[in-house]
Amino acid sequence: MSSARILQARIEEISSAIEHQKQVLRDLETSRSNVRRELNAILDPMVRLPVEISSDIFVRCLPDSPRPHSGEAPMLFLNICHIWSDIAISTPALWTSIHCNYSDTINLELWLGRAKHFPLAISLHGGFSPDVAAVVEEHAPHVQALTLEYQHLKQLLAPFPSLTKMKIANTKNQHTIPPYHCLDALRAAPALMECEFLSIDWPPTIFYPDPLTHPYLRHLRLAEMEPRGVRSTSAILQYLTLPALETLFISDFDFPAAEFASFLSRSSPPLQSLYMATTHFPDFAANRWLRLVPRLADLTLNFKNYDRPEPFIVLELMASSGQDILPNIRNLRIHSGCYHGYNYDMALRVLTARRTLHDPQMQSFALFSDYHIPKENVIVALRELARDGMHIHIGPRTRNYI
Repeated sequence: MSSARILQARIEEISSAIEHQKQVLRDLETSRSNVRRELNAILDPMVRLPVEISSDIFVRCLPDSPRPHSGEAPMLFLNICHIWSDIAISTPALWTSIHCNYSDTINLELWLGRAKHFPLAISLHGGFSPDVAAVVEEHAPHVQALTLEYQHLKQLLAPFPSLTKMKIANTKNQHTIPPYHCLDALRAAPALMECEFLSIDWPPTIFYPDPLTHPYLRHLRLAEMEPRGVRSTSAILQYLTLPALETLFISDFDFPAAEFASFLSRSSPPLQSLYMATTHFPDFAANRWLRLVPRLADLTLNFKNYDRPEPFIVLELMASSGQDILPNIRNLRIHSGCYHGYNYDMALRVLTARRTLHDPQMQSFALFSDYHIPKENVIVALRELARDGMHIHIGPRTRNYI
């Protein structure tokens, strides 16, 4: 055999020996890791605790919005040791809430499956494949809280009999999905108590969806992410009757006030808190609908129109109607961008009457505006009311003249 072949054979022999030693080293490292896990398991105080206590500790470590991430609970517990993993997998309360923004059907199904029959809170964003919809519908009987994007509605057809809290947001500014799908979502959740629709467009249409009476909805939030040139989410009220409604938030009120009065008339709700932002607030319509909410205790009005002196309409109606308008009002907040028409004398008369002659007493009044400082005598009188216990703010957000 030539010397070259001998050397080549020797190189191959040495290379083989090196690979063997590398494998031996890898095996030793694996064995060391396993022994460390066993030692940690022996020394781990979790091992000496009852499983119920260990499970409770794990649950208290959950983030506000659990997501399928290996560096966060509950997934993190699966990577510590076998004992921690077993505890985590056998604790359904760890898997009852999930927030994810991708269409990982396998992980979603595995996660929700570990929750057994516990109530679920699901928040899904981004891609939404039919497989993901199928997983959500499979667990629909146990879902109590659900957050979806607007475009997901057309893929979810199952009823959600246990759902009590729902949020649907049009984050993609979708205009191709009929808004009546929101009504279908309400129909699919007969036990719903709290609902938010965010930036759902209601363009003019010749198609009118069937009206809906929801007997249990108590809290409704109709909000917009940004101003747009179409009818806002608040238009859904013309199709709803909500006899249990207690709080209502409308960030862009842009449909006829007479229709709002009709909504209140047919619902006759025990409304206690109302936030309304609007550019148009006719006094004749306000006079009607303010009489339809006698239990209202907290009212916030945000007037966006700069050249209409509407902020004092409510106070004018309260002054002229006595206890017929807002008899139970406790807290009144007005945000105004208007630069004229401020009648602080009338405001003082109303606040004085509601504080001294009325039961229940008015507790707070705020008028946020960058324009018009009250006269000195009005400021002095309002400060007297403030010393008597009423919280009063008049002026910009950063300054209170009282």
